[in-house]
Amino acid sequence: MKRGQFFLCLCAVVALAGCIEATEVEGPARTLAAPDEQESIVSRGDIAGTWNRDESWFFSTVLDAPVGANRVGVLVELDQSGEMPVIEAQLYEGGEPVSEWTPLEVTWSETVHHVAVVDFSVIGDSAKLRLAATAIDSVRMMQWNAVIPGDPGEADASGSGGGDVVADGASGGMQTAEYGLATDLADLGIVSRTKWGARATRCTAKNTLKTKMAVHYTVTPSTDPAARVRAIQAYHQDSRGWCDIGYHFLIGVDGTIYEGRPLDMLGAHVSNNNAGNIGISLIGCFHSSGCGSMGPIVPPEAMIEAAGRLMGTLSRRHNIALNTDKVRGHRDFPGASTDCPGDNAYVRLADMRAIGVNRGLDAPATEPPIINEPPAPPATCESLTCGSCETAPGCEWCAAEARCLSSSSACAWAGDVGTTACWDALWPCSVGTCWNPTANLAACGQWATDNDFTSGSFNTHRYWMTIPGGSPVTLELRRSAGNFAPALLVADRAGKVIFGGANSLHPSVAVSNVTNGRSGDTARVTLTSGQDVDVYVYVTGWQILDAGFKGTLPKTSKYHLSASQNCAPPPVLEPPPTGVCSGLACGQCEGSAGCSWCAARGECADSAGTCAWSGEVGTMACWDALWPCAVATCWDPTVSFATCGTWSRNEDYSSGSFSVHRYFAALPGGGPVTIRMQRTAGTYAPALLITDRAGKMIVGGEAVSLHPDVAVTNVVSGRTGATSEVTLYANTDMNVYVYVTSWAILDANFTGSIPTSAKYSLSAVQDCSGGTAPPVSTGTYAGLTQSGSEIPRFGLYNPTLHSVLGVWNEPYGEVVDYNGESWVRGSVSSFGGPNDTGVSSTETGAVSGENLRGLNNPLNPSASALAANPNGYYYVAMRWNYTPGGTSFWKAARLTVKNPSTGKTIVVRPVDWGPNTNTARTLDLSPQALKDLGLQTDDLALVAFAPPGTTLGVVP
Repeated sequence: MKRGQFFLCLCAVVALAGCIEATEVEGPARTLAAPDEQESIVSRGDIAGTWNRDESWFFSTVLDAPVGANRVGVLVELDQSGEMPVIEAQLYEGGEPVSEWTPLEVTWSETVHHVAVVDFSVIGDSAKLRLAATAIDSVRMMQWNAVIPGDPGEADASGSGGGDVVADGASGGMQTAEYGLATDLADLGIVSRTKWGARATRCTAKNTLKTKMAVHYTVTPSTDPAARVRAIQAYHQDSRGWCDIGYHFLIGVDGTIYEGRPLDMLGAHVSNNNAGNIGISLIGCFHSSGCGSMGPIVPPEAMIEAAGRLMGTLSRRHNIALNTDKVRGHRDFPGASTDCPGDNAYVRLADMRAIGVNRGLDAPATEPPIINEPPAPPATCESLTCGSCETAPGCEWCAAEARCLSSSSACAWAGDVGTTACWDALWPCSVGTCWNPTANLAACGQWATDNDFTSGSFNTHRYWMTIPGGSPVTLELRRSAGNFAPALLVADRAGKVIFGGANSLHPSVAVSNVTNGRSGDTARVTLTSGQDVDVYVYVTGWQILDAGFKGTLPKTSKYHLSASQNCAPPPVLEPPPTGVCSGLACGQCEGSAGCSWCAARGECADSAGTCAWSGEVGTMACWDALWPCAVATCWDPTVSFATCGTWSRNEDYSSGSFSVHRYFAALPGGGPVTIRMQRTAGTYAPALLITDRAGKMIVGGEAVSLHPDVAVTNVVSGRTGATSEVTLYANTDMNVYVYVTSWAILDANFTGSIPTSAKYSLSAVQDCSGGTAPPVSTGTYAGLTQSGSEIPRFGLYNPTLHSVLGVWNEPYGEVVDYNGESWVRGSVSSFGGPNDTGVSSTETGAVSGENLRGLNNPLNPSASALAANPNGYYYVAMRWNYTPGGTSFWKAARLTVKNPSTGKTIVVRPVDWGPNTNTARTLDLSPQALKDLGLQTDDLALVAFAPPGTTLGVVP
């Protein structure tokens, strides 16, 4: 998969069921097809919204067939039983029709499913369909292809596909003459071909030596699985011309396993990798996007369990190791251009393999162990009243014995764990599988633990702790490994929810500073109580919480849980110097720290005017320079950086009273200043912020702002290492604040505290030798931030990427210094144009909505053609964060791209979003841009904003 295209697997050698529509946030919907699959899938909404229409017909977009086509086939699913609608096809070569519109003839029908094909006497390179306009309301979805019919499995057998093809009987047991289910598999609950009503196989290519397995999904609805298996078989045989259905096994969402192509036969499910490969397909659509109404889009546990146990049986039968080399998702095979088996199934492959290691189909499914036995029944029921919650364990026991004090009042139990309501404190362990670690959270100070879910026996971990009265407690759950969204829940010992992933109304515990964990790797909450409260802290994943504490977390899941309890009163910010309120006018911004202090004493010079402070620190607007100290607990050391030369200082956070340290520095005009924060002890990610004395941002962690008087030439954010570093040039002498903190504090908007074990070394190297500071913006360079939007780089949160691919942060690019300017550096690839087979001929850009293969056409334009249409030749795709500016910002944006080896520079415009997260590339460039820069795929390039309106093309 490349760029923003999501080639959702149809899981055959060439395709099994067709590519599905992928809907991208902030971008137009697209019907996508990987070019080697020559296949597409569309819903009724796609047809109505993207196909052209006249009075009688809906006309499809062009389906490319780069390896040629003389047959067009369809699999149509209707809303209800009925006849096949009228569908016609036309073949094209070089964009010109080479056939008349010709009706497709039905070859197979069953209730709502129909397969139909048409063969042409010529071979084309693309095709179109048209559907009778009167039929659209009856069509639920439709898969269609344009191919030269033939079986890729049979082709592999003849030697073109590679791999070992062996004679029958080499391994794996005998099958009947009719190629029925092997005798050693017949009693394991697999639905045989005979039972689900399979057609006779036409396969002849034997391949009994099995060495690996591939997991797919069918990209179809999951209902009525037996009917879908029959429909897929008919579609593969009649439309593709294959000898049988492509997979060896298919699995329904209820865990039922269906026999597919006879196991002794060569499969047709992974191009050029079918020999020795057992194809297992999950019936349904399990991707993070594009599955629409085909749900569920998350494979149920019954399906995962069945797939794992099938793997276990096949691994023992064929001596196949259950590891990542031998059991893969379709996407993991060489040359695969697909997301198969879908993101939500792919993350469960490790669980399937683990299940298979422990048991096969011949072993009964094991129920999860009951870890939390209910406590013994109360010694006496005389003090227990059973009312609305009488089904809870305590009341239930006493009520059954008719020994409750009262059957109409509320249930209350005063046992040795304190007052609890109906033993609700067991929640969620009463409905899930909880593990109770032996460690309890410390009463005050710092506490942390690292744990994991590798046992597979528990979906929730439960900790006990005490919240001291009057002192805030910050709990943080950080995912350290695996693919899960961390979820924190907190309940008192009576079972009343304090924090359930969002704020809850608890009578005695206040909840603040919430990060729920759904959209990142960290869940965080601060709790404050008026009195000591014993609580349970539950650690789990959002998929478990959303499912009512059912299911399991991937065994790769690991986490870091910490608690920071500050039992000392919070420090109080020092007020302004005595006697200076007379110079402070408090008006519209009186809520800020300085005005607030003076206004509270009635000492402002003018309560209606604008707030301005003209004290000894120079003119500042409403004490903005206190930011972030106005919202955090800052410590101001009594030292300042040296005016010139080298300065260093070692400090720590051992007092626990401050989350930010603030230093004063003087930037000499015309000379570089490098400020470096090095973590020397403790576990935290160092973060630097720098503002001028008026509070205007210069550097914010990794976000470089456009300051009118300061150029930032190098940033090391510190988010993923032990060092944060910034190099600055000031146009004139100026004073600045340097804030020293951690990324945990910065990400939480200056709430919480840094571990008291944290230490750092802060240094500054100031070159006052003179020289000219580089201008903030020169020529076509305009920095990494513009109008609040940023050039994507490591650690930049992208909600679009998260919602579509489940990836939390931009994983590509790094900020580097090039001739005194900050650029994002990363590898490149080619994108768009008539020869780009990674996009369909009708696919449009997410930003611009243009036909992507219509760009950069012709590939080698004349100078006059290039000058007349620079929009068509100079463009780029990156994984844009569409907030805050939206697609309208990116559509108007201009970017500068530079070859760092030669200095060649071009200006391009955004048209799409990409590349794919698996490629580790930063940007996709047009063929013309790559040519002008002298770059090839995977070469390094630099990218930054250009000023809006900059002319596209080569920079002289």
